[in-house]
Amino acid sequence: MRTVGIIGGSFNPPHAGHLHIGAEAKRLTGADEIWLWVSRNIFKDASEYAPLPARMHACQLLTQGLDWVKPVGIEKDFYDTMTATSMTMLAAMYPCTRFIWIFGDDNFSAFHTWNREMFSVDGKVVQDWQYLLNSFPIAVMHRPGYREKALQSVAHAYGQKMFLEDPSALSRSQYGWAFLDNETMTV
Repeated sequence: MRTVGIIGGSFNPPHAGHLHIGAEAKRLTGADEIWLWVSRNIFKDASEYAPLPARMHACQLLTQGLDWVKPVGIEKDFYDTMTATSMTMLAAMYPCTRFIWIFGDDNFSAFHTWNREMFSVDGKVVQDWQYLLNSFPIAVMHRPGYREKALQSVAHAYGQKMFLEDPSALSRSQYGWAFLDNETMTV
């Protein structure tokens, strides 16, 4: 089974830091490929960033000649752009691919606020963050100043039984999560 790491974001603009975290996530998880998931940020006013075609073009220029990373804008065709919905649709579209959701300590520490209730786990409707933890491998990248908050988060407490010590296990797991002790950079 092929493994693809997903880094979602508005990429407004894409930069060397995005490539760096992609390379680190690939190295530490063992993913075959990284997709830069160019999306709409529901927390930002659309007038604050470039249109999707311009951001996709910028990502294509940034990744030109790199065979391990690919910009994708497929979410524009989905009926909603919430991560739980998008990951579920993506998994259905590519049943022979394991997708790893990749985000930072900062997002993990606030993961419990992804509280829409649309999907179920073991027959019970749960909040999106709980569904994601129970349904997909998740890589939590180190972001300076946020690891302690991530360690004290609601998601950390809830997900203890799903925690994987070895991040490379994410490429072989149906679900679970791991902290990545990636090299950081300032961009």
